[in-house]
Parts: sequence; C-alpha cells; structure tokens
Amino acid sequence: MKKKLALAAVVLATAGLITAGIAPAQATGAPTLPAGQNFFAGACDAIHPQLTSVDTTNGNATLVGSATDGSCPSNAAVNPVDGVVYMLYYTYDPFVINLATVNPATGVYTVIAPITGAPAAWGFSITKDGSAYFRSPTSTLYSLDLTTAVATAVGAGLGLNPDMMGYNPADDTLYAFVYDSGSSTLITYTVNTSTGVATADPSHNVTMADYSVDTYTGCNLDSLEGVAFDGNGNPWFVSDSCGSAELVVADFATGAATFVALITNSTISTDSPYDFYTESIFITGTPTAALPDTGASAIALVSTGAIAAGLLGAGALALIMVRRRQAGK
Repeated sequence: MKKKLALAAVVLATAGLITAGIAPAQATGAPTLPAGQNFFAGACDAIHPQLTSVDTTNGNATLVGSATDGSCPSNAAVNPVDGVVYMLYYTYDPFVINLATVNPATGVYTVIAPITGAPAAWGFSITKDGSAYFRSPTSTLYSLDLTTAVATAVGAGLGLNPDMMGYNPADDTLYAFVYDSGSSTLITYTVNTSTGVATADPSHNVTMADYSVDTYTGCNLDSLEGVAFDGNGNPWFVSDSCGSAELVVADFATGAATFVALITNSTISTDSPYDFYTESIFITGTPTAALPDTGASAIALVSTGAIAAGLLGAGALALIMVRRRQAGK
C-alpha cells in the first residue's frame, strides 16, 4: 500500500508542477505593446498638429478627430497622476512653444499657456508625482509648472547633450539617450531630477543596428525624435533617419532594439508613404494584469497541461494495474 501511495504522490506532484508552469518555454521576439495600452503620434508635416492612433504591429496611423493645421506637436507626456496627456507644440510667426493638453479620444488640443523661462524644450516628461521636466538646447534640465507653463532651471547642466529624454514608469526613472555612431549604440543615462545631472547607466545601453527600411538600405536609426516607455518598462523610439518616422522598440533588459515599421497614413502622407514626420509619441492606458513573464507561451502552457493530464491518467492507470495484478494472485 505504501508503495502505491508513493507512486501516486510522485505522479500527482510531477503533474502539479508542470500544470503550475514551472517548466518554462523559451521566450522569443521583440517586445510588444502591453494589452490595455494604446500608442499615439502627433503629425508634424502636411497636416498638423493632427493626432493619430498608431498600430504598433504595422505602423498604420489612423486619424483621431478632424485634421487641423498651423503648428507642430513636439514631445508629449502622460501625467501618471490623472492620465491627462500634455503636449508641447510650436506655432510660427511669431515662434511660440505652447503647453497644451490633447484628448486621445477626440484629438482636440487645448492650449494652457506659452512656455516662459526657457528658450526651447525637448524631451518633455512627467514623473509619477506629476512633476514635469524637459531639457533646453543648452542641455540644462528644467522643471515645468503644468498650470502656468513657467519653466525653472534645475542645476547647472546635465553634463551632456542628449538626443532624447523620457520617463520610465516601471522603475520611476528619467532617462536620457545619446547616440554613439561608432558602435551604433544609444548610450543611456539616468537623470537626477533634484540636481539636473545625468549619470551613465551602461546596463541599459541600447544597440541600434543598421536596418533596411524598404527602399532605404543600411539606414542607421539614430536620429531620435521621440521616446515613450510602455508599462513593461520598454522604450519605443521614433527616428527620422530614413526620411520618415521609423518606429523602433527596445528590450530594456537586454538592450536589443528592433525596427517595427514605418509610421504611415495615406491622408497625411500624400506624396509618398515615407513622409510621415512626428516628434511626438505617447502611450496611454494601464497594462492588463497578466501572469509573470516566465517565457512560457500559451501554446507551451496548453502542452504542459496536456502532459500533466496524461501523467495523471498514467498514474491512475498504474494504480489500477497494480490492483488487478494483486487481485489475480
């Protein structure tokens, strides 16, 4: 009897471990936008500041609301406190940088006020406590009052001239990126929002390899126009190296970057599918709760479930056979 119970216990324990997903499968492929999140880009070319919703699997951009003209949206950020989307956009004649909100459902922009206290603004970001920051052309970090649009310098300078800056909600860190042409790498820095100083973070450097983008061969995706982090902590970049908006996603844990697609829209890109230009991307929504990423796919889980069921069946069959043999003695 003890041997039979031991055999059954081993079978059940083995099946239980497999069913629980302890046996992982190898994860492959580039990061994808988490379920429950949406990707947007503000057009800055033929029709602007037109908001578009972007399919991150193929780059197709869908107009949100009515097309408008007269300004260029530049660097948007979602306030983690209340979900409001803020955007900086330029108007011309005279040249003014406006702080505005944009409604992702309607595409309507609402101006708060022109920015004062800084000559220009890049890398606009908002941290989890609702504090807003950007950098100036002189590589100084500025904080920005989201009510008055008044900018205030933080520290004496970043110590470098970043190509782009963005806030990662997954680790509550403001990052700056500088492209190194010799290694085709985005050198990553963390930005101290109290001192305004940037510090190298080599553990998060991003490899931006050469890619062939349709008719553009060997194009280096190094001319960053915007960055937005998703809920998993992975950065999405938009580059203008190839004459269009190239969407790139990076696995921030490994530093591997993958070209996704050109962002295109037939209404905005009237001359060619390659002339969609944007400086402003942002991601809304909260990632749908999911099981921890162990690398196991749905297919793998189904397979392990089937194996577990088979093992359970085999255990039951073994017990039956033992009993039959004992009954025949």
